[in-house]
Formats: sequence, structure tokens, C-alpha cells
Amino acid sequence: MTDRPDLEIAGHARVGALRFRVKPVVRTGGAAFPAGAHDSGSDRENLPDRVEQGHVYCDASTRGWVRQWTHERRTKEEAL
Repeated sequence: MTDRPDLEIAGHARVGALRFRVKPVVRTGGAAFPAGAHDSGSDRENLPDRVEQGHVYCDASTRGWVRQWTHERRTKEEAL
């Protein structure tokens, strides 16, 4: 497996102020198909992993990503 993934999807969001009226229910998970190595993660700024109902979070941001590496490597000619 190389350090560079075969597929990577990332997103970023930033807000000036954010308040949760209700505490969110959050689930995370992932799988690779076809079978291969994968990982995912996120970074947060001014936003805890477990937010509190009614609390105002200022200048918050979050970034998330999903990456996958495949076991099978093919040449460009084989892929066509």
C-alpha cells in the first residue's frame, strides 16, 4: 500500500456562531468495497467532540475526510 490513497473525499465547514437546540445523535463508520484499506477522521476547532444542548459555539470549524487504498493495482491499459 502506498501513502497516497486511491480515493480521497474531504469537506470543510466554518461558522461564526452555532447553537444546538437538541443534542445531536452521531454515528460514524466506514467500509471499503471492494475490500481494501480505508480510514476516516475529522479535525475540529472551537467545537468539542460532544456538544452541549443550548450552548453557543463561536468561530467553529470542522474538517472531515475518507480515504481508501485498493489492494489490486492495474496498469492504465488493463483499466480500459
